[in-house]
Amino acid sequence: LNLNAVMVRSGWALAYRTYSLEYVPEEDYARETKQGIWSGEFVAPWDWRQGKRLLTVPVLEELKELHHTLHKSVIEQKFNQAIRVAQELLEVYKEAFGEKSISYSNVLYNLATLYREQALYIEAERLLQRAIEIQEVELGLEHPHIGLMLRNLADIYLHQARYVEAEPLLERANQIFKKIIPRDNLAVGHVLNDLIALHLRRGNYSEAELLLGEVLSIPEDIFGPESVFTASVVHNAANLHRAQGLYDKAVNLYKIAIEMYENVLGQDSRLVALVLQDLADTYDLQNSYDESEQLWARALQITEQAFTTDHPVASGIFSRLAIHYAKRGRYADAINW
Repeated sequence: LNLNAVMVRSGWALAYRTYSLEYVPEEDYARETKQGIWSGEFVAPWDWRQGKRLLTVPVLEELKELHHTLHKSVIEQKFNQAIRVAQELLEVYKEAFGEKSISYSNVLYNLATLYREQALYIEAERLLQRAIEIQEVELGLEHPHIGLMLRNLADIYLHQARYVEAEPLLERANQIFKKIIPRDNLAVGHVLNDLIALHLRRGNYSEAELLLGEVLSIPEDIFGPESVFTASVVHNAANLHRAQGLYDKAVNLYKIAIEMYENVLGQDSRLVALVLQDLADTYDLQNSYDESEQLWARALQITEQAFTTDHPVASGIFSRLAIHYAKRGRYADAINW
């Protein structure tokens, strides 16, 4: 008599698949005939040890309401409110599922994304690193979601000019996506586009140009003729032409990128403001200050509507405006910024 088999078949024990598949048929029988614990709900012992618990109706209702509020806040671009709601969600998931669960790490990732959107990079980095640690244990080192989170962590480093730290993360994400996803997948394109931005900022223009050709070889129907991704690629191409001194080509591409972002995200998007700054800066390089003045004014208006004056994003445009006025010899205006 195999007592282990009897216990599993009666529904009073589980097949521990991590170590053996020997009792899987007995477990399948118990589940299908609702023997023992299979007659109701339960948490597997290995999940219990990770902190997972059955959710009560009040907790489920609370989660539903918080997720609805979070979604609404993000749609309405009320990011400070969204962050507060996500913080509440994190506490509920911590209590319900434990700090080592996939569910908890997903909320960590979402909260980190909100912090990143608000340029709160220190907070975003800490949460994202923790989410990656959890999911590498649960999903493995080469899961596509790991690639996605590595890319987002690299983006945080890029915004802080931490290029040495960003590059290996992007390279690892690229290898993950290329290995498990078809070559022309959008995920690969996003990572390549991020690598282009990195090489542009480091002055590696030949490397950026090679990667741009690789991105442009991806079939258009994968990402669409007009999307945030397409606009971002066009923006990178414009930055490359500007770095190469091809100002006319750069100006045309900046205008295309602006139009794409406006069509997809609206005229007051922070990405629109970013391209407006790059276009204005390109005009400044050509001493075409009349053309750049209106662009700087519009970029400033969008930024001030979205951020407080002490926010890092606002500080960035203030610095660029100071340079603009200094080039024009308007030193008093430059000092004001």
